Amino acid sequence: MADEQRGAKRLDPAVRNRVMQRIGPLVDALDEAVANPTPARITKLREASDELMRGLARVMLDLGSAE
Repeated sequence: MADEQRGAKRLDPAVRNRVMQRIGPLVDALDEAVANPTPARITKLREASDELMRGLARVMLDLGSAE
């Protein structure tokens, strides 16, 4: 076992899946807002950003519990 793996907890693959599922909508919303920054598109971008950040927060929580 490599030194960097000693004591490491395996992350739940579902966490990765949740994050990956949120990346696509964020990119789409970002592209739309850049192309035509209407209030509705900016709102959609904010919502997609929030969803991705929530998924990443779950990663951080899992990493914290892995220590």
